[in-house]
Amino acid sequence: MSKYLVTLKPLDYYFFGGEITFDSKDGTTNYFVRSNIFPQQTAILGALRKEILIQQGLYKYDWSYTDKERENINKIIGKESFKINYIEEQDFGVIKSISNVFIYKNGEFFISAPFDHNEKVCKEINRKKYYTPFKFEKETFKSNICLNGVYKLIGYDHKKGITRDFLNIETKEIVSENKIFVSKIRIGIKKGSHITKDDGGYYKQQFFKLEDGYEFAFILELSSDIHIKDCILYIGGEKSAFRAKFEKKTDNFEIKVEFDDKYRTIDRVILLSDTYLDNPYENCGFAIADTENFRNIETCYEKGINNINKALKKISKKYKFLKRGTVLYSIDLKELEERIEKYENLRKIGYNKYVYIKGGI
Repeated sequence: MSKYLVTLKPLDYYFFGGEITFDSKDGTTNYFVRSNIFPQQTAILGALRKEILIQQGLYKYDWSYTDKERENINKIIGKESFKINYIEEQDFGVIKSISNVFIYKNGEFFISAPFDHNEKVCKEINRKKYYTPFKFEKETFKSNICLNGVYKLIGYDHKKGITRDFLNIETKEIVSENKIFVSKIRIGIKKGSHITKDDGGYYKQQFFKLEDGYEFAFILELSSDIHIKDCILYIGGEKSAFRAKFEKKTDNFEIKVEFDDKYRTIDRVILLSDTYLDNPYENCGFAIADTENFRNIETCYEKGINNINKALKKISKKYKFLKRGTVLYSIDLKELEERIEKYENLRKIGYNKYVYIKGGI
C-alpha cells in the first residue's frame, strides 16, 4: 500500500462546469455560466485513472484496446465508471481511496467554513476572524420536530446570509474567499467555445484561479506500491490544466479536522465534502444548508466505440447534494451518521465526509 499527498496547482484560470449551462433542457438560454470553485471528486477520480494508465504505458487515445489489454486495464483502474446508486463496493483497481479536496498553502489546510459561523459575533469578540458558531436562543413554544423546542440563531444577518469563507483547520482562523480565489469573467463568448470572440458573442463565463501559494490538495491511497510521478492533470469537462505533485507519505498520514466547542452550542454534524443523503432532513431538527445538483459522467465500453468523446456521457438522473460547510442538527446523531456512511462508494472517492461536534446543550 502507498499513500500520497497530492497537490494541484492550476496553470491558468480554470472552469469546472455544473448543471447550469448555456442551453437549458427546458429550451431556455442562460447567458451567464459560473464555474464551481472546487473540482468534483468524480472528476479527480477520472483524471487519476487516466494518468495511471498513461504512466503504465497502457492508455490509447484512439480507444482501440484488445480484449487482453482491456483485462489488464481492469486490474489497474477497475472496469466500471463510478455509479452513485451501486449497492456493492466498487473496484477502482489500485485506487483504494481518495480524500475530500482541501485548500492547501505552506503546510496548512483549509476547508469551507461551517455555515454556522457567526461573522457578526466574531467581529465583536475577536480582532482576528476565528470560527465562532451561532448560539441559539430557545423559545418557550415547544415542537417535536425541532430539537424538542424552537431555536433561533442569535446574530444571524439575513442580508449577508451564510458564510462563503474558509477555515484554517489547525488555527480555526477564518480566511475570506477572495483571499484564496480570483475570479475572471470572459465576455463575448460564443456557444460551444470558451474562447472570447469579437464578432458578436453574447455569452459570459466566470472562471477562477487560486491566489499565489494556494493549491488544491487531497490524500490518495493506492492498494499497491505502484509509483506515480508528478505530472499535468487535465480536470473537468473543459480540461483545465493543473500541475500535480505526488508526495509519498507514511501509511498513517491523515488530515484531521477537529473542533473543541468552547462556545457550548448544540451537538451537530459539519459536512467536510459535498454529501448525498436520501431524505437529507429526515430526523434532522435543524439545518444550515445549501445544495447543488450532481450528475457524473460515465464511460461506455461497448464494442465499436473507438473515440473517448463518444464513450463519455452524463448519467440521465440528477441528484441533489448537500454542499460542504452544511451543518446538520439531528435529534438522533447516530442515525444521521449511519445514513451518511452507508454510501461506501461515495465515501471511497471523497464524498460524504463529515465531523461530529459535541456541544453543550
